[in-house]
Amino acid sequence: MTKKYKIVYNRDECISAKSCIEFYKKFKISKKDDKADLIGSKEEDGAYVLVIAEKDFEKAKKAAQSCPVNVIHIYDMDTNEKII
Repeated sequence: MTKKYKIVYNRDECISAKSCIEFYKKFKISKKDDKADLIGSKEEDGAYVLVIAEKDFEKAKKAAQSCPVNVIHIYDMDTNEKII
């Protein structure tokens, strides 16, 4: 079984630095407000959530680490441990 991770993105706090789009192509800049959208995510409790496979983890991790306002978080789906 492939390991899964969950990205939790607080779009409201995004400052449009655009660093995330350089590392993970699931982040795209919205033409309407210049903030990043997380493609394929679902809104849950005010955040955008996307489950990803292990093969995408490193790219998503780099995107999260590059965010200057720390609004992208990654959780291990097996343990619910916050990684970033």
